[in-house]
Amino acid sequence: MAISQKFIESFLNSENHFSRYLTTIETDLESEEDYKVQKTICERVIHRLIHQDHILLEVEPGTDPTLCVHPNYVIADE
Repeated sequence: MAISQKFIESFLNSENHFSRYLTTIETDLESEEDYKVQKTICERVIHRLIHQDHILLEVEPGTDPTLCVHPNYVIADE
């Protein structure tokens, strides 16, 4: 699974992992329902990257965890 550097940085450099991404796409969102759908997708992607794919590591777990890319993961340039 190749993930772009821009996508990873948008989550790792933010206190609130979801709000930064959602802010970047807010012009594309037409309703509150679109916002909720995108937020759910973000939560599921981050959960998968942490718990199934083991690409992201929780450095400081908690309600707003600090994440980093696993040191053995090679980030593919697109």
